[in-house]
Amino acid sequence: MKNVTVSNLSLVLAFALVLVSIAISAKEKLGLTKDILIRAIVQLVIIGFVLKFIFHIDTLWLTVVSINSVFIVFICSGLIGELSFLFKTDLSYLLAFIFHLIGTLALFSIMMFLNNWLINWQILFIFILAYAMIWLVIRLTQGRDIRRINQEA
Repeated sequence: MKNVTVSNLSLVLAFALVLVSIAISAKEKLGLTKDILIRAIVQLVIIGFVLKFIFHIDTLWLTVVSINSVFIVFICSGLIGELSFLFKTDLSYLLAFIFHLIGTLALFSIMMFLNNWLINWQILFIFILAYAMIWLVIRLTQGRDIRRINQEA
């Protein structure tokens, strides 16, 4: 397979887009500079590892399967993100949380099934642990933002 080389210029140009969003955040005084920088770096590193893995696969069949798996993961992840609309409805927070958890688990299971990945108790434990940690961070962040907004008012 042909080696794919990423030049320093292409990396600088990709990071320039991050700098544009940071500049907009600073100009509009949104206070998102730190969040944008952290998320951009983490996401770019993760995507870098995924792409490195895909480009180092030697056979076409495995490349197609890997790209298909990545596509399925992206679609399911996007749909899980869309489930957050439940929190903007008239449902109680607890009910919206339960429906979101069930929907997320269903989409996660579909993703695992479509990729022929094994689902066992360890995987389910990791899923529940990751879900709980993500929601803990979201609730703490929301609480911090609410306190900041209330102090400004």
